[in-house]
Parts: sequence; C-alpha cells; structure tokens
Amino acid sequence: MAGRGKWKNQYEFIFSCIGCLVGLGNIWRFPYLCYKNGGGAFLVPYFVFMILCAIPIFFLEMAYTQFSNLGPGKAWICVPLFRGVGFGMVAMTSIVAIYYTVIMAWTLYYFVMSFSSRLPWSHCENSWNTDACYSRVVPFYSLSNVNVTDANYTMNASYIVPKATTGNSTIERKTSSEEFWERNVLQLTSGIQEPGNLRWQLVLALLAAWLVVFLCLIKGVKSSGKVMYVAATMPYLLLLVLLIRGCTLDGALDGFLFYAVPKWEKLGEFSVWGEAAVQIFYSAGLGWGGISTLASFNDFHNNVLKDAIILPILDGLTSFFAGCVIFVNLGYMAHSANLPIEDVVSQGPGIAFMVYPEALAQLPLPQLWSVLFFVMLFVVGLDSQIVHVQTITSAFIDSFPKQLMKRKLQVTAVTCLILFVLGLSCVTQGGVYVLQILDWYCASIAVMFLALSEVVGLAWVYGIRRFYSDIELMLGHRLSPIWRIFWQFITPGIIMFVWVFNLGQLSPVTYGTVTYPTWSLAVGWVISFFSLVPFPVCVCRELMKAEGNTLIEKLRQSIKPSDDWKPANPDLINEYDKMISMKKDRNVFPKV
Repeated sequence: MAGRGKWKNQYEFIFSCIGCLVGLGNIWRFPYLCYKNGGGAFLVPYFVFMILCAIPIFFLEMAYTQFSNLGPGKAWICVPLFRGVGFGMVAMTSIVAIYYTVIMAWTLYYFVMSFSSRLPWSHCENSWNTDACYSRVVPFYSLSNVNVTDANYTMNASYIVPKATTGNSTIERKTSSEEFWERNVLQLTSGIQEPGNLRWQLVLALLAAWLVVFLCLIKGVKSSGKVMYVAATMPYLLLLVLLIRGCTLDGALDGFLFYAVPKWEKLGEFSVWGEAAVQIFYSAGLGWGGISTLASFNDFHNNVLKDAIILPILDGLTSFFAGCVIFVNLGYMAHSANLPIEDVVSQGPGIAFMVYPEALAQLPLPQLWSVLFFVMLFVVGLDSQIVHVQTITSAFIDSFPKQLMKRKLQVTAVTCLILFVLGLSCVTQGGVYVLQILDWYCASIAVMFLALSEVVGLAWVYGIRRFYSDIELMLGHRLSPIWRIFWQFITPGIIMFVWVFNLGQLSPVTYGTVTYPTWSLAVGWVISFFSLVPFPVCVCRELMKAEGNTLIEKLRQSIKPSDDWKPANPDLINEYDKMISMKKDRNVFPKV
C-alpha cells in the first residue's frame, strides 16, 4: 500500500479531523438544543455522553484503520463477516455528500447576493415580494429615529408592519428574509410531488462548489491536508470576529444569558438526556467512516489515544463557542425589533439562511458581515465535504488497488461528477423537499446500526485481546483495561439507547407546514435502508464462500481475519505473524 499516501505531518491529520467534525450542526443545531433543553445545564449530559460514548468510539474507529492503513471500505478484512459495515458507511456517506454540497451552493448564492448595494433579504421592495411581506430589519443608520414599543404596530413602512387583514381573515405574514429564501433562492413549489424546473443559478453554484472540492482533492491527501490548514482555522477566526462585534451590540448580554444560563430542572427530563446523546453522536460523526478514513493515512506509531481524547472535546467546545456567536447577535436582533428572543429563534435546514441573515442586515456595513458569514459557512461545509469524498474514493481505491491506485485523479473526478449529477435533484424548485427526505432518513436508522455493529464486530468478534495487542504494537505500551469495559459493555449499551430513543422519536418528515405524500415517505425508508443493505448481503456472501459443511463451521471461518490483514508497518509484519501463529495460546495476547 505504499502508493496510497500518508499525511505529511501530524498537524495535517489534526486539522483534517477538525474540518470533518466542525460542520453546520455546530453552527446552529447545538445552540438550538442547548437553549431548548436547559441552557448551560444541557452541557452536563452532553459531556457525559462524550466521555462514555464519543471518545471510546473515536479511539476504536481510528485504531483499526491506522493499524492497517486501510479505509473502512476495506479494513473489515479483519472480520470478513462484517465487511458490510464498511460498505454501509461508504453508502451512507455518499448520500450525505449528495446534499451537503447543495447546502454549500446555497451559501455561494447568498455570498454573491451579499455584494448588493442593499441586501435583498432586508426589505420588501423586490420583485419577488408579496403583500404578505414584512421586515423586522432595522437598518443601523435608522436606529436613532426609531421608537417602537409593540412590534405588532407600524414601525415604518419598510420595517415592521401589522398583520394585514382581508374581511374576517388574516393574511399570514412572512418576513423579507423568509420570502427571499422561499421565493427567490428556492422558488419553492407546493410539495415534493411538484419538482418544478432547475434553478440555473443554484446549478451554477452547485457546479462551482464541486469544482472547489475537486481542486482541493486533486493530489489526494497531499493537497487536502494543506487545504485543511486554512479550511479548519478560518471558521474560528471568522466566528471570533463576529463574536467580538456582536458583544458590542445592545442586547448581546441578554442573548448570551438566554443561551447559557442553566435551567437545572431540565436535567430531570428523559428527553434532554436523549437529545444530548443524539447530538454528540451526530456532531462527532460516529459511525460515518470519515474519521476512520482520515486515520488510515496516519503514521503507524501515531498516538491515536491522545487524538481520540482531544478531538471530541474540541468539537464540543467549538459547538458552545459557535452558540455564543449566534445568540449575542440574535440578542441584538431581538432588542432592535423589540421581540422576545424565542420569537426570532427557530429550527430547520434553512435556519442559517433565514434568521441569521436578518440579524446581519441590522449591523453597520451589513454587506461586509454577510460576506464574512457566508464565507465561513462555505468553508465549514467544504472541509466536511472533502472528508466525505475522501471516504468514498478511498473505499474504491482500497478495494481495487491494482486497477485504481495510479488513477486517483480519475476516480476523484468521476466521483465528484456523479455526485454533482445526483445533486441536481436538490436544486430544482422543489429540490429542498428532496434534500429534506435525504437528510431526515439517511442517518436516522443506519448510522446507529453501523456504529453498533462496528463496536461489536471489533470488541467481541475480532476479539478484545487481539485488538489490545494491535494497539500495543502502535502505541508501544499496554492499554488500560478500562477501554475493554467501554468497548464491550458501556458504549454498545449507550448506542442501543440512542438508537431506540431515535426510533421512538422518529416522526413523518415535514417541511414547515407541508405534509409529504405517503409514497415519498416510502422512498425515505428505502433511503434509510440503502446503507444497511450491504451488511446482510456481505454476511450471506461470506457464509456462502466460507469453507465448512455446517453453518457453524462456515461462521467460524468467516470471522477469521483475512491473510491480508497486517500491520501497516512492514518491520512488524514478521513479529505479528509469529504472534498470530501462536493464536491457540491465548496468553500471547495482553491480559485485559
């Protein structure tokens, strides 16, 4: 595997992992869950699950791929019966990669529109606006002339207006940012059954986003590692700039206190603990295969234990930091519009494209802050998407090294092209409904099952003793027995809890007030099982080709590591083979 490539240094790996972990969920989903579930009190269950679940799975995922220098699509030759776990991860990541770049395309569209002389989402004087449009935006230069005590009354014809009435009916008002999002960006249709036409502006933005991703991967990890120095650090710099600016605004303290002050009584609610477990699971990317892929390019003797502890903690702190940025600005927005903060905070896939632009429009030099914000969103999406594509291409190259090892560029180009074409379904006028289906179902079931299978496959089937010996070869010292308790008992139990909780909370997919037709829900369930199909298929295939006359004999044969399963360090292969040749003597493995 000499031609597969490695990180030039450890920093490239760390920054790539940061880029993989820090995504759009950190920017909005965590802050929303935090204020919804007790503010600062939510951090208690969040960090509890980080210790009990995220760090052990992080360690496990990075250890087996670093040991073999193989991505998740190939590394399961250690337990051939479980090969479907790796293929399932790749399938799930492929689905995510289809719509993730669409979100990046939206950020590019907003980025371009941010150069307008007047931000188009800040007022109701555009061609796409309706009579139901109103604006909560108070331009910075007008604040000294504004005196409003009730947001239900006329503030200014261009700002906040009362609800319009027609006879005995009331027209449902929509903010200017909502109308810009629905009527200009998306040109939203009535439902998924009405796909409409392609939005050519979004098609161009999607193409541009994929070109950027491809250019970042043009030389494999040699180029992506260098890109990550910028891609992983830029969001922190931009968030810091926005936080400093936000702290100088009126209402910023109220926004921060609304977000961070603990409501300890919430800790008594089961749903709070369940949502904390779900959030740490998704935020840390457990079971997706991205971190495993990045670790497969590591040096054999890299201290994977240290990385597994530092990275999840950094991810959690980043989420809290991003929440501070969001809520100090929303505090200012609520103060300017004389609204309670809860009335300007909502949830959904388009939240960053409706609520936050509205807050940015109220700042001095709004075009500058909008440009910075959407650059940040694009970069946050870019570094995660780079890892998604690496996971997919590495799986193909690892599976067919003789045919594809020297054709990495072509593999990357074809992968990007196919995903771009599939993504066109999400940039039609009804494309956001398709995106919502993909996002709603692709990880709701599959990711939990794959992560559980991963832990069980390595800790119980491959064998905890043998896994300990593999890690000892990499670290150069014996591992603490505490990890066995996590991998064999605590962590699988928590994954099962998260899975059951998630299934119990799973509701029919919706987009705002739009109800999806039954046939589309069936499609969603097919999508959710798409990542699971490789597992039973591979199990059947391995059992059919395994030697033996009975099912038990075939089963025993199919769980034995392949002859190709070796340590990535060639100097240790002979030592490893000698140890394995003594496998009947269980004492050759470290006692745990």
